Amino acid sequence: MVIPSLPLEITLLIADFLDPYTCFDFSIICKSCWSLCAPLVAKHKQLFAENSIIDTTPAWGTLQPILWEKLNQYLDCPYDGFYVRDITLPSNRSTYLDVNAAHDFQLSRESPAPPQDDIKRYHLAMQMIEERHGQNDNLTSNWDSWIRKGSSEPILSLLIHYTPNLKIFRFTDLELKEVFLPLLYCIAMGYGNPRLAPNLPFQHLTTVAVAHWDTESSCASDWCQYFCSIPSVRSFVARAMGGSSSRHRDLDGLPSSNVRELVFQNSRFDASAIEQILKKTPLLERFTYDVGDASVAEEVFSVEPDRVLRALQNHVGHSLQHAVFASWADWDNEEELGDVGQVSLRDFKELKTLRCDWHILRPIRDEIASSPETLPDGDFYTEEQETLEDFDFRSILPASLEVLVISGSAHLDDTELLSELPKRSAFTPLLNKIYLPDEGTDILDITGNPLLQYLQGQG
Repeated sequence: MVIPSLPLEITLLIADFLDPYTCFDFSIICKSCWSLCAPLVAKHKQLFAENSIIDTTPAWGTLQPILWEKLNQYLDCPYDGFYVRDITLPSNRSTYLDVNAAHDFQLSRESPAPPQDDIKRYHLAMQMIEERHGQNDNLTSNWDSWIRKGSSEPILSLLIHYTPNLKIFRFTDLELKEVFLPLLYCIAMGYGNPRLAPNLPFQHLTTVAVAHWDTESSCASDWCQYFCSIPSVRSFVARAMGGSSSRHRDLDGLPSSNVRELVFQNSRFDASAIEQILKKTPLLERFTYDVGDASVAEEVFSVEPDRVLRALQNHVGHSLQHAVFASWADWDNEEELGDVGQVSLRDFKELKTLRCDWHILRPIRDEIASSPETLPDGDFYTEEQETLEDFDFRSILPASLEVLVISGSAHLDDTELLSELPKRSAFTPLLNKIYLPDEGTDILDITGNPLLQYLQGQG
């Protein structure tokens, strides 16, 4: 039986039973279905306008328990959560029901807790979540105590299970480490289990933005590792992220990522953390790394740009098309940069655009890397033959490169080396746009990256 031949009442019952997206698909099967379902589609459109964004930014001079209100709404009417596509959690949100507390140590005996009826409802929802996650007894073991403290962490952890169509998640990492971060790890690991994956949250999540809540230190790179392991995520952007990889959880066991773009603004990683991230993102196409100063990192370590470049080549050299390295030009001393050695970039097979500091491409010390490839005339460099004067800088650039932006400042003795760049070369047959030091300061600058819009209001 085809749909148009069904009684009108049955057709409407079917349409009313469907979720908003499927209802629209159902309504455009034929002209008669559209005429019949148009009022229902209009209702869904209105509900999308009212519920598509959960913004916990407080009104001026007030703090509102928005997350608690939304969770109670979705527990009453789960379908309302189907309309949510964007959640934003800025640092000035209500992290506790106690409006005078932003951190747990600011709580007092007089701090309010949720009503007992709400706590009972939350416990029932927790049981449902445990079933989704394969009866993980440890998953919600500490949730009750945080719920009774009036913390927003377990509330958010429940809420994401009622927003199945969420696409954008942006947040400041304030008071999210006790409940939400461990849950996120379980979700990421769960996506590696075909039995659990269909029931997990974040099925349609594509974009994640995270910022650190303070002007010093940084948010953990674990956020990047876990979110990028969710299959639907394609873009991840962070401000003030850094440090080392987690030593407390199995990162190698996380599923491989489908992420296409990573953006790190004012961030500073230990090189091993970058390596850990990159080896799980084999499809990466765009990479932006704006290095922050020492105030971002809790531990003191050098930037090791050559190690970062090698990690990029080793793990995503086959897929990376766009690379921007910003703020490295501010460091003209080896103490900040670390022991910089020249890196040949020939192993990048698809790289089309590159912005990089001159000190990284042409190291501080006079060390010239031998090219592993034969020259156009059939000869090749040897270590004994190579000198700075006859070194062809283009021999270390990717053959696929089309746009090159060299940031920073060059030394006077590099003038001749740079003057050769605009000339055509068999090493870089596609290179057609070159911006020399002090010429292209705004070209491919990180501030023009559209993903930064998701960090507005965060941190």
